[in-house]
Amino acid sequence: MLRPLLILLACTSFAAPAFAQGDPVKPAATSDVGPWEAVVWTRGRVVHRCTMSRARNAPEGVIYGLLIDREGILLGVAHKNWKFASEAPVQATLAPQTGEMHELTARPVSNIRANIELPRPLLDQLQRSEHADVEIGGVKVRLPFDDFNAARVTLEICVQKIGKRN
Repeated sequence: MLRPLLILLACTSFAAPAFAQGDPVKPAATSDVGPWEAVVWTRGRVVHRCTMSRARNAPEGVIYGLLIDREGILLGVAHKNWKFASEAPVQATLAPQTGEMHELTARPVSNIRANIELPRPLLDQLQRSEHADVEIGGVKVRLPFDDFNAARVTLEICVQKIGKRN
């Protein structure tokens, strides 16, 4: 169930579809870091994006992960109780255990999943937090971020390679 989300998350970017630019973007390497799974995505041999998803110990009915590319950072979250009727942007709040609550925009990409653009400094707050609460449409979801410190190191190593040969 997690692999299809990663593929969907990786193919849902701000830019034009990957297939419009020649070679498709494909997973080139994966690694497990505690409950997280990191994936390096390449087009040919060039790193195109990096994802980090919660592979184990996620709350029931919740799937989530981060995607970073040249366009920015997305937090993709799916929850069985969200019922998006359209792709119109909706308000979301993200409240890391450590740090401030943030009012952000969520962009639904299915009836139960939305992508939320994150400012880079918010990754620091998530790194210091055991969890973060995401609320959309009155439904609050608690996302565990335990072991994200080690996972973020792996993620940042990938991010430094974006645009370079793998």
